[in-house]
Amino acid sequence: MDYCTADYYRCQTTAVTALADWLAAGAAQGCPPMDWTMTTTGVLVARSLAPTAAQQRTAWAAWTDFLGATPWPESARADGMVHLHAVARNPRGTELMVALVADLFPDQDV
Repeated sequence: MDYCTADYYRCQTTAVTALADWLAAGAAQGCPPMDWTMTTTGVLVARSLAPTAAQQRTAWAAWTDFLGATPWPESARADGMVHLHAVARNPRGTELMVALVADLFPDQDV
């Protein structure tokens, strides 16, 4: 699909509107805050930046559940860092895509 400027703005406006609704509903359900970014095509990426690995996992899991995202298998590096990733396609009745990620380092909980 060839995108024009109006398409990018439409995609981003749709994503921002949905995110505003999700933030209000997620807060009401006790979902911890996440760092949200958006691509030019309106794909949202949520990253847990909580101070401990346990808190990051909790935030990631809460939003994964809230958005009905599908978790990918955890991946671990040689240094012990564990990467969490989940993708929600058409979450909560939208035509959007959301990726939820967290990088858990073993020394974060010390």
